[in-house]
Amino acid sequence: MELGTAVRHDVTRLTEEDYYLFAEGTHTRLYEKLGAHLMVVDGVPGTCFGVWAPDAERVSVVGDFNGWDREAHSLARRGSSGIWEGFVPGVANGAVYKYFIASRFHGYLVEKADPFGFRHETPPKTASVVWDLAALDEEPRTPRQKRTSHDKPVSIYEVHLGSFRRVVEDENRSLTYRELAVELPEYAARMGFTHVELLPVMEHPFGGSWGYQVTGYYAPTSRFGGPDDFLHLVDALHEAGLGVILDWVPSHFPSDEHGLGYFDGTYLYEHADPRKGYHPDWKSLIFNYGRHEVMSFLLSNAHFWLDKYRADGLRVDAVASMLYLDYSRKQGEWEPNRYGGRENLEAIDFLRRLNESISRAFPEVQTIAEESTSWPMVSRPAYVGGLGFGYKWDMGWMNDTLKYMSSDPVYRKFVHNQLTFRMMYAFSESFVLPLSHDEVVHGKGSLLGKMPGDEWQRFANLRLLFAYMWSQPGKKLLFMGGEIAQKREWNHESSLDWHLLDEGPYHAGMKRFVQAMNRLYREYPAMHELDTHPEGFQWIDCNDADHSVVVFYRRARSTDALVLVALNFTPLPRQRYRVGLPRGGRWKELVSSDALEYGGSGMGGGGDVVAENIEWHSRKNSVEITLPPLGAVFFVHEGLAVSERPLGAVHLGEDKARFRVWAPKASKVELVLLEGKTERRVPLEPEANGYHHALVDGVLPGARYRFDLDGELRPDPASRLQPEGVHGPSEVVRSFSDHTPGWTGRPLDEYVIYELHVGAFTPEGTFDAAISRLSYLRELGVTAVELMPVAAFPGERNWGYDGAYPFSVQASYGGPEGLRRFVDACHSEGIAVILDVVYNHLGPEGTYLADFGPYFASYYRTRWGDALNFDGPHSDEVRKFFIESALHLVTQMGIDALRLDAVNAIVDNSPLSFFEELSEAVHRRASELGRLVHLIAESDDNDPRLVTPSSQGGHGLDGLWNDDVHHALLALLSGERVGYLQDFGLVEQLAKTFRENFAFTGEYSRYRRRRRGRPAGGLDPRCLVTFVQNHDQVGNRPRGERISRRVSFDKQKLAAAVVLLSPFVPLLFMGEEYGETAPFPYFTSHGDPTLIANVREGRTEEMARLGYPEEPFDPQDEATFLRARLDFELRTTGDHARLFAWYKELLRARRDIPAFAPEGGRQAVAFEDERLLYVRRWNRDSEVFVIYHFGDHPVTVTLPVPGGTFRRSLASFEERFGGKGDLRAPEEITSSGLVRVSLGPWEAALYVRAR
Repeated sequence: MELGTAVRHDVTRLTEEDYYLFAEGTHTRLYEKLGAHLMVVDGVPGTCFGVWAPDAERVSVVGDFNGWDREAHSLARRGSSGIWEGFVPGVANGAVYKYFIASRFHGYLVEKADPFGFRHETPPKTASVVWDLAALDEEPRTPRQKRTSHDKPVSIYEVHLGSFRRVVEDENRSLTYRELAVELPEYAARMGFTHVELLPVMEHPFGGSWGYQVTGYYAPTSRFGGPDDFLHLVDALHEAGLGVILDWVPSHFPSDEHGLGYFDGTYLYEHADPRKGYHPDWKSLIFNYGRHEVMSFLLSNAHFWLDKYRADGLRVDAVASMLYLDYSRKQGEWEPNRYGGRENLEAIDFLRRLNESISRAFPEVQTIAEESTSWPMVSRPAYVGGLGFGYKWDMGWMNDTLKYMSSDPVYRKFVHNQLTFRMMYAFSESFVLPLSHDEVVHGKGSLLGKMPGDEWQRFANLRLLFAYMWSQPGKKLLFMGGEIAQKREWNHESSLDWHLLDEGPYHAGMKRFVQAMNRLYREYPAMHELDTHPEGFQWIDCNDADHSVVVFYRRARSTDALVLVALNFTPLPRQRYRVGLPRGGRWKELVSSDALEYGGSGMGGGGDVVAENIEWHSRKNSVEITLPPLGAVFFVHEGLAVSERPLGAVHLGEDKARFRVWAPKASKVELVLLEGKTERRVPLEPEANGYHHALVDGVLPGARYRFDLDGELRPDPASRLQPEGVHGPSEVVRSFSDHTPGWTGRPLDEYVIYELHVGAFTPEGTFDAAISRLSYLRELGVTAVELMPVAAFPGERNWGYDGAYPFSVQASYGGPEGLRRFVDACHSEGIAVILDVVYNHLGPEGTYLADFGPYFASYYRTRWGDALNFDGPHSDEVRKFFIESALHLVTQMGIDALRLDAVNAIVDNSPLSFFEELSEAVHRRASELGRLVHLIAESDDNDPRLVTPSSQGGHGLDGLWNDDVHHALLALLSGERVGYLQDFGLVEQLAKTFRENFAFTGEYSRYRRRRRGRPAGGLDPRCLVTFVQNHDQVGNRPRGERISRRVSFDKQKLAAAVVLLSPFVPLLFMGEEYGETAPFPYFTSHGDPTLIANVREGRTEEMARLGYPEEPFDPQDEATFLRARLDFELRTTGDHARLFAWYKELLRARRDIPAFAPEGGRQAVAFEDERLLYVRRWNRDSEVFVIYHFGDHPVTVTLPVPGGTFRRSLASFEERFGGKGDLRAPEEITSSGLVRVSLGPWEAALYVRAR
């Protein structure tokens, strides 16, 4: 080979965009461009080398393939980028190499390892090794999951791979990556941890640095194997269900000659000024964060480990040393920033860019800051002024807690504040509570060694420390060895002392206790779901310093089920220790740290306890418990609402069934089984509180029955099916599995709701027929179907709000079997199912509940019928009945959400509202089932307390219908001022809903002749459901005219844009998406002539009250129902098809454009004279604005558009959507703060910020 001629300089991996992004400091995938990449060029295999050395005079590749000849393979400079590159034929995988660099300055010559080397020689050797990076993508991967979300349990096992376990008989060597892949995942998963955090695995020359002195930022250390071996370990951890967090060190790097320091004869990666570029504590170099190329190097490195090795998180080391210019420096040893302060502005900018770029590219990943100062908003998004980390280590908690636990229990009462002070700041950040490697080195001793007292007390103290940590708000981190109560200080050259597990009960007991803590933390949402929110924690007593006792409870967002925690930090047991309780009822003991199995003395908290009506700790209920010495006890609230034996007929398998009914009015209750023409009678055994039950043999699904109440035959109030109508016998149905396998529900903010009436949605009017249209709904963009009520009603046609049996499913629709098939089919399409339920009244025909007990209130009546008794005598049992019906629908039918009809018509003056109790029971059941279930209220009171957590004085529901958007929108579109529309008509009212969620927040309503609503600006808009139309807004008109019959085609498109691009959860009424023209009038099929006449008369009076002069359709006439059926073929014709396309595009934009995420910012400005609404939305680096015009004539208006360029993404006037192609609104807008924009009549246009 002729020297200098073998390298091909015409081969490059770089594009103009790469040069630009690299120089801008925003390149995040440099690892695909620089370093050593195997390639085949013109059929010749070889390696393309690329390195950044802007002040080099010459760069060449030296290695075992050219005898380390510095002249053989010179690289070519790529313009002014500072990058040198070249393709060397014949260099294969495994070749050892370095870069020889001849600097332009001082005759500096050096051989450097590749900064982008994907493998390096095992230290003390220092060369890089060619490695096929693409091979990492060939192995099948376990998909990354959202394991590190704030509402998930995160319990981290921190591991140093070199000392986790050593092979003593083989020269005390460390385990290899593949050996670790056998042992570590199985152990950590069995211990109950959710994540494993690895001390830095990036290549480092000195083992005693534990990996924190990195020279090979892009290579896992070769001490334990190759890159493929490390990937195998990561995959094994993922397969075991464990997330993988990598320690990452962008704060400093060592000065080893082969590393990054003085790379090309200049201070390239580090600052030239030692006041900024040298770390006095670690004798290492500090990155120059103000140099854009260095920023690209570090950003790409973070992305590399998340992309190629599929890490689930990065723990960023020594963040405090990056933030402060004077970190560990004396006066005169540091240089202030340009404002005279000590903040490192370049490092701050880097950290924000880092976290923003990771959030965009890997939204399921969290970054964690080891930050030891009080720097604000470390774990808050950069767009609100934070640093953007997902979590921050709570070093203050660690220091205070270890100081407290190290003190003699006799003196703990004098430092009680060290235990409780944390709650003053616990929710200022999203914290991880660390008991890390740093606390068991450098003479600090082991965790066990820090504990005071004799041997028994030291172990009891350590269990108490763990109980305190696992019960506190915040994610958990424990360094390896803590779980077995390692006695000696950690030594990186020695294995953990696993033999201790065979030495007496204490060490093995500690291991079991950590398993128990992890199990408790994972299985009970109260222990983790609100780790980062103040509503997840409440003190009961933090002031009992004299006894060194603290008591508090934890709760979850999705449930009011509570976990009570009591901790005794003295060696004295506390008998009959009274604690106030947040709830009455039964409390079940979960864990005592003093149990024998954990090495304790066997003293528990007194077992399960029942609250007493004795006020204590300013709470109405309290209980006496036993606090073990140096011990902790955990109790879970078992609730009040639901019996373990459900009501109605429950088939138990084979030919057995249990029957249970509440009938306090009856002295004798019999079950009457109808077996052909004969009857079989079974007496029911009475229970307390008016219940009766029987376990009966010879009963199969399909058996029909009634109850005999002192001689009167009645259907079962909790009937699952009424096959012969509401007056006929009830039927036993089979039991169903809890829900569709693999289905865990959807968060409410993901819902795009499609409301439908089963009978009118298809010609057949059944669940099975509706299944055939689910793929259509999925393609439209629907994520949730809302069924109007399906509880058994009279006849075969009804809106459903005359249901008589809350547990049942209408037989003509397909009964419970059909509903369950429909729900399972929806789930298989990724669609959640909402069911409309009616708890304010029952239908006027077929309701026999009054014969069984006092189900109805004696002092109040709704305009639809007798009100239900939720606060009078016997109301506890009435509540149980309806709560149990909700649990049946969630559990047996698989329903994902319940829409509670007209909750403002429910009268309940109880201290604990029915809604709170329903919320607690339903959300607890959802937690048990492992899926999301929501409760959505329909109310026009605009009362945010409905969706405020009960711990904050609210009712604890999840969602609320928002009528104000509809009313404001319809008044603008139609000009109508009938009924409630007389309160609306201003664009500002619509704008206010975008800003403050409701238009009426306490203002006077002319229609209601009183004030309406409460301020609700603090509500999350994701809990509010809004719509262009729904069954009520259409059907509560005399002829049931849809909006398609009342406003123009352009106005329909405008209305859709307002709702579908709003921050709220959108709801479509069936057929709306293509402009269905069939009406949806009110219809019934009663059998009682008197009732039929009353319904007709009442309907006419109600329409007149609302201000409509027309005569309504006859509700009882079958033709009224037949008019309501959809003409599904319309969607493919003319303007119907174009409207359908518009809806699909709006839903696509809502889904795909990050600015529409409801957690982002929003601004809404009304231009009343021009009848125009300007709405701006932003989220992270995505920004949009939408213009809506509600006028008959073109307008031009000056808008407060932020600086920059915006491109029109979607407009209602486009020809593909049936518009005239009117281009008054320009395709692109460049603004410096204000811009003039024109828009035609009844048009909407969406603009997206250009990147």
